[in-house]
Amino acid sequence: MISATEILGLAAEQGFPRVSLYLATPQGGPEVRQSPIQLKNLIRDAIRQLRDAGMDEAQAADVLGEVSRQLEAGTIWQGGEAGLAVFASPEATRVIPAPLAFEAEAHVGEQFVLRPLFPLLMRDGAFFVLTAAQDRVALFRGSRFGLSPIDDPRLPGSAEAVLGPAEIENAIGYHATARGGASIRTHALGESPGDAAEALLDEFARRVAKAAEAALSGETGPLVLAADDRMLGKLRRAMTRKGVAEEGIREHPATLAPAVLHDRAYAIVRDTLDADRREAIGQIEARLANGSAASDRLDEISTAAAEGRVDTLLVAADPASPATLGWLPGAAPPAGEALAALDRAILETLAHGGRILTRPADRADDLPAVSALYRY
Repeated sequence: MISATEILGLAAEQGFPRVSLYLATPQGGPEVRQSPIQLKNLIRDAIRQLRDAGMDEAQAADVLGEVSRQLEAGTIWQGGEAGLAVFASPEATRVIPAPLAFEAEAHVGEQFVLRPLFPLLMRDGAFFVLTAAQDRVALFRGSRFGLSPIDDPRLPGSAEAVLGPAEIENAIGYHATARGGASIRTHALGESPGDAAEALLDEFARRVAKAAEAALSGETGPLVLAADDRMLGKLRRAMTRKGVAEEGIREHPATLAPAVLHDRAYAIVRDTLDADRREAIGQIEARLANGSAASDRLDEISTAAAEGRVDTLLVAADPASPATLGWLPGAAPPAGEALAALDRAILETLAHGGRILTRPADRADDLPAVSALYRY
């Protein structure tokens, strides 16, 4: 999943041409066959926009050349996510799978269009999942939309990678086959009864916990652990990180499909995430009432965000009507400028370490489309 750091990096790039493509990428059913066709159409649309802006055909095609090559090779679909975002410029092309089924869009301009990615940045939906078994360890960044793997070289791939093959052999049990033939390996690390096996499993859990905590350094979202009963307990005892969910997923990770893993992990952290949002909303409402260090006017919020004063920005999931965005009476800009100002406020808040929260759908009648809690 794309991170806030990556989005801020994209936002910092300026200069024509910057091409942004979005589309949904269904993983099953007849819609799967439509994705390549839709992407070809988006590429053609972007090339047309580049030509209209003054580029010749060859130059325009070259900007989209890497996207076209990945499309023809079929490698562009390897992410396995619900949607795809593509950012192309003369300097580089980035293909980013995302757990959002985007509307098909093609944009050409002097900067990338990033608004479709903003739901992924909402802090009230950010959490992590660590799955651990003797043959595979995996760490995921989660949102209400899905899970995306975190690739970090500090994470061990397996118990053998941590402890070495000799130790693994000593901790594996055997039994005869049902027909009385040659022995076959049936017990994974730690399933042998001896103290040595227990010590090895403890060491494996300790190293997995240490690696995961290093990979999540600086992240504050809750962490859900998924492992069989024995490993889960050892992992929990080895963890020193704050925010490890009290409830874990007590199953061998190999038995859980990705969608099931997400749904079960999100169910565990949902109340915690909502509690953080409820607390922030309470603070915003109280400060708006007494007129201190908060605002529901986008013109004020934009200035405060640029100055690094916004601690929390509460935004409607889809502020489709710019008229609902607070502005100095009589000075509201055109719709496009208002939404652009909201985009800048979101990016500036992130750049200065603030958090973005989604306004609850059931509070649309009594909470503004955008409001902010200031640091000072």
